[in-house]
Amino acid sequence: MNALTDGQFWKAIWSTSADLSRYDNEKWVYRNYTYRRFHDVCRRHLNPDPAKTLLDVGCGVGDWSVYFHRVYGYAITALDASPEAIAQARENFARQRIAAKVVAEDFFAHAGAYDVIYAGGFLEHFKDPGPVLAKMCSLLNDGGTLINWIPNLEGRTGALLRRFDPGVFETHNVLADDVLMRCHAEAGFSGTTVCYDGAICLNMVSRKGLNRGARAALKVAAKGTNLLCLGFRHLFYRMENRLLSPFKIIVATKGSR
Repeated sequence: MNALTDGQFWKAIWSTSADLSRYDNEKWVYRNYTYRRFHDVCRRHLNPDPAKTLLDVGCGVGDWSVYFHRVYGYAITALDASPEAIAQARENFARQRIAAKVVAEDFFAHAGAYDVIYAGGFLEHFKDPGPVLAKMCSLLNDGGTLINWIPNLEGRTGALLRRFDPGVFETHNVLADDVLMRCHAEAGFSGTTVCYDGAICLNMVSRKGLNRGARAALKVAAKGTNLLCLGFRHLFYRMENRLLSPFKIIVATKGSR
């Protein structure tokens, strides 16, 4: 349904095996400025409750499913249409001893009712976000929380992606804040907030065409900027803005009908 990607696109991404050992604890979240910022935003909107259910849309290897289960205690349903992603997600949950329900299915065919829906890197891959948000709303219980985490392509991240990886850029819809607010409201959500996440994230720069030395230099620079951002965080200084932040976090609530 108006998707900008296909099965081959996701197969190319998930055919490479991830290092699942990094999810054995939450250090991978707390040591990354962008992820830590996401964690801070989630804490403002979610409360730990093992009785609650969460649907992870486009779960990939299930990394954030592991996070939501461990930090909030939620019962997890992890959904992805990619067989390669599903295989790694199953392996990840087995490794972490998490009894998640793993579903290999197209999102629009899925049925269920959840207290929280998380979708990371999903919404922007559709020409029209309206039908996607309407489906998400239909899967939420009244008063449930939706969290969408998407690239901020209006700033430097979009410019870099367009310049160095135009093919991948074309698989993304550049979603402005006003469009996100309007589409969430039309889909039946209320209290929608859009905030920027991260700053100076060099990991978003494509390494295609770079020689070994350039790739190594970029990796070192990315680690350095991450440490710098974490340092500023401890000084209670926030560097998030429309120009530099690589991501947007959109949180909304399903209103009673």
